[in-house]
Amino acid sequence: MIGNHLFDSPNLIQSLLDERQMSMEEALTVVRNLAPIQPMLDVQIMKATMAPHGGDAKAVKPATALRALRLVSSISNGSRLTSSLVRLLQHPTAEVRSKAVLLLGRANLNLTRVRSFLGSCDSRVRANAVETLWGRHEPDVRAVLWEASKDPHGRVAVNALLGLCKAGDPEAALKLEKLAGSPDAVVRSSSAWAMGEAGNTEFLPVLQMLAQDQDEKVRAMGTKSLAKLESV
Repeated sequence: MIGNHLFDSPNLIQSLLDERQMSMEEALTVVRNLAPIQPMLDVQIMKATMAPHGGDAKAVKPATALRALRLVSSISNGSRLTSSLVRLLQHPTAEVRSKAVLLLGRANLNLTRVRSFLGSCDSRVRANAVETLWGRHEPDVRAVLWEASKDPHGRVAVNALLGLCKAGDPEAALKLEKLAGSPDAVVRSSSAWAMGEAGNTEFLPVLQMLAQDQDEKVRAMGTKSLAKLESV
């Protein structure tokens, strides 16, 4: 349990960032409870993350950066964190960069920036850039998603097709079904996941097929997504 005294501690932010003092789940509980009474908590967490390194995001330990990003993403839309997130795009660790991309996209729609991320050599950055467009229906957003659906990396392409399915595009649904017949088990598994996330019961016959796939991981994902859609 987390003692109430922690809420008044001047070193609370550092405690949140230190896994030796708080587990990740404990820290998440604290920030979610504290955020309503500390509206600038997300800014404080990012400042405390950068401060020991003079604001040099590249010098932040990967584990600390990822912990900070997870904490702020649980309480913030990222709109006040743009400068810190942009600096984290220069971090040497790909996972940190991709998480920063995701939170930046949540903060505001900037298609020029999204397109620049889609030019990254890191597929995780591209995939997260696409994810920031989920739930958007504007024609220019859909154009970017169609462009990303041609990405050579399966995760990026599937994320783009899922975004288009969420926007109600029937052609994207057909392409997602086609990926379910890919000779690549990873692609089949990804398509099964996306069908479950799309929430479209028209995918049920395809998922029933994937739930019987010869590959164990594909079967597991097909079964999971099938159960999700059957409960809709």
